[in-house]
Amino acid sequence: MTAATDAALDFIGVLDIFGFEAFARNDLEQLLINFANESLQATFNKAVLVAERDVYAFEGIVVEETVAAPDDTEACVELIAARRPPSVFSILDDASKQSRSDGAFCRDLHEALAGKTCFAAPHKKDVKDTFVVAHYAGAVAYTTGRFVSKNSNKVPEGLGELLEASAAFRGLAAYGRAPDRAGDDSLSRNFATQMRELCGLLDSTTCSFVRCLKPNHKMAVGVFDRACVASQLRAQGIPQTCDV
Repeated sequence: MTAATDAALDFIGVLDIFGFEAFARNDLEQLLINFANESLQATFNKAVLVAERDVYAFEGIVVEETVAAPDDTEACVELIAARRPPSVFSILDDASKQSRSDGAFCRDLHEALAGKTCFAAPHKKDVKDTFVVAHYAGAVAYTTGRFVSKNSNKVPEGLGELLEASAAFRGLAAYGRAPDRAGDDSLSRNFATQMRELCGLLDSTTCSFVRCLKPNHKMAVGVFDRACVASQLRAQGIPQTCDV
């Protein structure tokens, strides 16, 4: 390596992200996981699809109208975690701060986000405890029964005093590594901040992507389900990638 290449190549990183999740019951954990995938899909679209189209436009190359545009994953990211309310996370934070019930949280979601892009209406019988997000990989219904309590990042009463009485805690504090007792930031807010920082880092680098596919829904050995694979290819924007 020369000094020039060494200066340009600050690091080589590998990001291994959990896959998109959709179960019979989907909770806050699934929303966070799917939000992460949605954010990274937006990064992929910008780095591969949008950037390539910009190059075509700059060079005067006409792209056929039959070529599909990449899915607008940014709209889903904004629905979940927009910096300016309302968003799913901002409404959830308000519910956590005010110690509101999950039913009230779900009602607030439907009142504030009805008609928004990527926010779909559940069946009428499920509207009291369910909301639906139309992700790039498919619509997912989330059940709000434990969202508010899981989102709270408050330190349990008495735990702070217990930790401060601990010699191990005092030792960590001496090295500036003591846990934060404030607990002001919610789980969703912290996660959204971390994802913005991660995506900002990825946007500042040159990325290569490896897309992983399940050969079948049952995870059976030696079974190739064409419909299963095709739906994943479409969801990940692979046909658009091949077009450009």
